[in-house]
Amino acid sequence: MILLLIVACFSGYFLQDFFFTLTDLSGEYHQSCLDIAPSSLYRSQYQALVCGERLPHDSRTLDLKTMGIIHLFVVSGAHLVFLSKMIAGLSGAKREKSFLSIFVLLAFVVICQFQMPALRAWVAIVVQFFNERFKWQLSSSSAIFISVLFCLSLAPTQLDSYSLVLSWIAALAIRLGRNAFTQSVLVFLLILPVTQSFAALSPWSVVINSFLVPIIGQLLFPLSILSFLHEGFVKITDPLWDRLFRFAQLYSWLGLPPLQMSIQTSKLTLWLYALGLQTGTLLWQRRRGIIG
Repeated sequence: MILLLIVACFSGYFLQDFFFTLTDLSGEYHQSCLDIAPSSLYRSQYQALVCGERLPHDSRTLDLKTMGIIHLFVVSGAHLVFLSKMIAGLSGAKREKSFLSIFVLLAFVVICQFQMPALRAWVAIVVQFFNERFKWQLSSSSAIFISVLFCLSLAPTQLDSYSLVLSWIAALAIRLGRNAFTQSVLVFLLILPVTQSFAALSPWSVVINSFLVPIIGQLLFPLSILSFLHEGFVKITDPLWDRLFRFAQLYSWLGLPPLQMSIQTSKLTLWLYALGLQTGTLLWQRRRGIIG
């Protein structure tokens, strides 16, 4: 693992110039994605979910934040998981990780302008793919750590951002959870010290995420992609968007209070916190017999 960490750091450093060139080029593909978004009342939401565009500052976005599911509409590792399952289902592959899925997922990351949470997740998927092929005996948390170091060496400015550290913590929480509910609980608890710096989450978001993540990932996301390919699918997808936001309005109307915590932490503290979680997860997996 130490050798892979060194390789990740050096490869990220030497690829910096190439990465910034690709980032500029990806802007063209991103714009093309935005241009072919279906004509709909929910066009901005389609563009956010499929192209990685920022959501507008409107009442719909506020409702998503209130419910605690805004992360599902900001490109992250979850989207790559949704997409890899789609590819596996369409191709009939027995495994979600394949050369085809890695290529398609990279294309998605490019279209989304190499947003760091998505890029980190893609690197982790690549590491896990080769781990399975070459029997490196790495644990899943080791692959996550390698992906974080690669991204930091590729773009050191991410040290001053919340997106990568949030992605890191959420990925570790998901690895520790046994099912959708326990994963939602762990994500909620472990990201609280980070999100309290700029937002307040409701404990009800745990239930909401457990219920909505499968629906959005297995139904709304693939149908939204198909709506980009043929406008006929909009007749199916638009009613789903409508019901989602009706539910979001009902949730906001109920006024379920968020969990307020007076925590003020520096970004350095948050990175050290994430590193502590990483160390704890590695030790826990080793005690369970997972090498790496």
